[in-house]
Amino acid sequence: MNDSTRSNVDALAAQCLGYLAEHPDELAEFMVQTGYSPDQLRSAVGSQDLNAGLLDYFAGREAILLAFCANSGVSPETFTRVWQQQNPHD
Repeated sequence: MNDSTRSNVDALAAQCLGYLAEHPDELAEFMVQTGYSPDQLRSAVGSQDLNAGLLDYFAGREAILLAFCANSGVSPETFTRVWQQQNPHD
């Protein structure tokens, strides 16, 4: 992944994490699905693994993805493009 793609992924993941922080029920569900404890999540902030997990989590849940996009000003197409850059198909 090139630096530009990494930067896009990191920026979008930070927005996703911010959305989860504002929606405690969704944050709790993310933590259940990924197995992160609160301390592990805090330690992982900014890591490539967490960033990938955040984008995958949102990409796999249409309702939260659309709510995130509506609240953040990120279009679903932009989100999908960045997610696909993170997960290129051969």
